Amino acid sequence: MPSTALYGTWKSPISAAMIAKQAISVAEVHVDPITKTIYHSEARPSEGGRIVPANTITEKDVFGKGWNARTAVHEYGGAALTIHDTTLYFTNFKSRRLYVIGQDGNPEPVSAGQCSSVIFVNSHFVVSILEDHTHDVPASVVNTLIAINTKTQALTTLARGADFYSTPHFSPNGKLLSFICWNHPNMPWEGSKLVLGLINNRGGEVELIGPSFLASKEGKVSITQAQWVSNDVLVFFSDESRFYNPWKYDNQSQLSSPILPTPAGEEYAGLAWLLGILDMSVLDLSTVLVAPLKMGLALLDVNTGALIKIKSPFVSIHAIHGISNKQVVFISEQNNDASAIICLTLKSSALSYFNNPTADVDTEFETLKSTSDVTSIPPLLFPISLASHSRLSLTIDYYT
Repeated sequence: MPSTALYGTWKSPISAAMIAKQAISVAEVHVDPITKTIYHSEARPSEGGRIVPANTITEKDVFGKGWNARTAVHEYGGAALTIHDTTLYFTNFKSRRLYVIGQDGNPEPVSAGQCSSVIFVNSHFVVSILEDHTHDVPASVVNTLIAINTKTQALTTLARGADFYSTPHFSPNGKLLSFICWNHPNMPWEGSKLVLGLINNRGGEVELIGPSFLASKEGKVSITQAQWVSNDVLVFFSDESRFYNPWKYDNQSQLSSPILPTPAGEEYAGLAWLLGILDMSVLDLSTVLVAPLKMGLALLDVNTGALIKIKSPFVSIHAIHGISNKQVVFISEQNNDASAIICLTLKSSALSYFNNPTADVDTEFETLKSTSDVTSIPPLLFPISLASHSRLSLTIDYYT
């Protein structure tokens, strides 16, 4: 039953214990492309904010205390770990060095300097972003794209000259490397360039041959989240239409084009504050799972631009990773529940929840729910009848 209490004595349903229970947040989600095992990184305030990778199914931490899988590249960080065939590499925040989890479960160094681990070339190469603070003033900090031989700790520079780099990805056959770069004073959403180059693997070293700009209108168009659909086709988001919409690049024709038949007046991707952000996942040679702001989840045909909406209860979807062409995992929130890792089976729409703390809120308190076709809570409307010449004022308290 509703009750009345004096000002300052109302008992809130939100307790300190409830907030602490939900304080752990998921920083990253990863899927081992070989074993299909799901991993995630937890940011733990109770442990000084350190970020700990864990097996999502078993909830077992990858490493013990004293280690922190976090980067500060571009100041905002992100993309602090990668995993391939049960081998996990991560950047330790304190030393800024790249480590691998050894057979005994203890981290072992594989780089001599700072980096942000991103993706593999083959079994013993990792491509990373190196941020050199030898001269530690903003104008003198140098970013390069590098390859690290994890057996010898040898470092090879793949690309230099731009102020910032992100999103390096290899074609499935490992012969091509794509990445995104941009220059000061632009932020990546103000203007960035998509670059493609041929990889020459010379045993102990790799080099990038003939890098060329695929989509480039520096300072005018932003490119983000490029991924390979096949050995010849890249998909990415471009804001050439003023909204981030899906585009593709065909290496055979060497042409870039929008995937949708007509531009959509909604965002398909978020701003790239962090490295490693994923708002889509390639499922097969012609299908990509996307998360448009208004639509939620949808299957996108790369060849025709056709969209098939997937019904889901989620109002926020990000960090999308394909487990197979039938199953995906992502981080999401509902309007009445905490953030969780969601595993979705596409055909049946079956959902599995992981890392989802349950909040015990008194059910007598009303939860404002959104409608099925909007992404924000609708306004509360109050009947008001005041003469135009009235000097009366109306005070309304509102909460968001």
